[in-house]
Amino acid sequence: MKKEYNTRSKTIIKNIFSENEGKELTSRDVIELTRGNVGEATVYRLLNTLSEDGTVERRLTSDGAVYSYVDHHGDCGCGFHLHCVGCGNVLHLRCETMSGMRHHIIKEHGFVPLVETTVIDGYCDKCKKTNAREVSR
Repeated sequence: MKKEYNTRSKTIIKNIFSENEGKELTSRDVIELTRGNVGEATVYRLLNTLSEDGTVERRLTSDGAVYSYVDHHGDCGCGFHLHCVGCGNVLHLRCETMSGMRHHIIKEHGFVPLVETTVIDGYCDKCKKTNAREVSR
């Protein structure tokens, strides 16, 4: 079993993610949020380490990788995500229905969705009120 070291830099980055739970952060965001207390190379190395150990989830977007805090180590459920385009929050779906949907897509449509990167964009309860016109389309 590999021993886990909690260095000062690792603690800073873990705290950034726990303080921004529900938000997706780019590596640039993390670098800026360290306020110069962690070097860029260290941030990139620790993002890889934290995504490998399940502390943060790495998701590829068309603009590059984004990272979000996982409130429990390991799997985030079926892997589908709801992304609020209003506030940027991400909900990791731990839903039997969505897991069934994935199986349906595979079986009935012959298509295997990459659930680690499958995101449904929309508005959360809070943001849908301020974006009522957009939501009613």
